[in-house]
Amino acid sequence: MTNIPVAPDMTDWTDESAWAGTRAPLRQSTGLNPSAYVDERFFALEQELVFERAWVTVGLAGEVAEPGRMLVRQVGQKSIVITRNDDGELRGLLN
Repeated sequence: MTNIPVAPDMTDWTDESAWAGTRAPLRQSTGLNPSAYVDERFFALEQELVFERAWVTVGLAGEVAEPGRMLVRQVGQKSIVITRNDDGELRGLLN
């Protein structure tokens, strides 16, 4: 089994040094600090910077094929409603 080095515990996830090791050449790189997977601050930052700033697929048009059908999805910290109106147009709304 290969041991993957990890960066030291960083509590300021906005500090560039927290990521420096993950961006190094392969043989010199480190993995993401394991605390990132359980840190609530990291999760909140990830939700804001990844999921709330870019287009995210929330479903397929066929899932709301008929007028009146609706999908509700969580994207980041926001609830999104996708529906098809009587004219057949898809609409997305913040819930």
